[in-house]
Amino acid sequence: SSNIAGFYGQIGVLFNSVGNKQKWIQYTITENNLAKKNEKYGDFYRRMDILNELGAYYLSEHDFETATKYYDTLHTQSIKNDYKVGITVSLSSLIPILKEQKKYSEALILAKQALKLSESVKNVYRILTNMIEKARLELLLSQKNIAEKTLLEANNIALKFNFPNEMITINNLLSDIYADKGNYKKAYTYQKKYEKLSDSLKSIESKKNIAELDTKYQSELKDTKINSLHHENLAKQE
Repeated sequence: SSNIAGFYGQIGVLFNSVGNKQKWIQYTITENNLAKKNEKYGDFYRRMDILNELGAYYLSEHDFETATKYYDTLHTQSIKNDYKVGITVSLSSLIPILKEQKKYSEALILAKQALKLSESVKNVYRILTNMIEKARLELLLSQKNIAEKTLLEANNIALKFNFPNEMITINNLLSDIYADKGNYKKAYTYQKKYEKLSDSLKSIESKKNIAELDTKYQSELKDTKINSLHHENLAKQE
């Protein structure tokens, strides 16, 4: 029964990944009830994960009040236990809520805090995503020069550690910035990089889809042969 809550949570996450939100929240609530009932069923880190998952569910339902409640609890508990990952996640998760409410200045403060924490634990991916979020907020606040600087730094990290999806976002944002500034040469350069990366990832995705379909097709052929043999055997027996 040790950490049994975690297994319910994993099932919930899988249901979410296939778009079944009803089962997602159902299993997450079961996970939460178990973790609250007995510490053996879900340790501190599991409970923090549950708070994040509940926040994510209500955020997806646009219930910002309930989502904020769970993220605030995650933030408070993480600070209390010096859990830096939990603090960073809670700050990052509150940003889209503040953006929906058009509280861009408040959201930028959180983005800066999240970035600082990510740097302190040397989490490269979170550093990168926090920088992109920070740049987006700087653009919303008409801080184009600062956003440009942030994105160029983020681009260096994305190139160094090979994060293609993030590079696509960065190139797209930089292209828009340079177009607004009237620097069409740079805008064109970053637009071409954006298109090249997008096409490359689409090609990879396409190959994956073809491979997946081929696997399904081969599996279907195998099943057809098995059924055919089964019917032949039945006919022989009769």
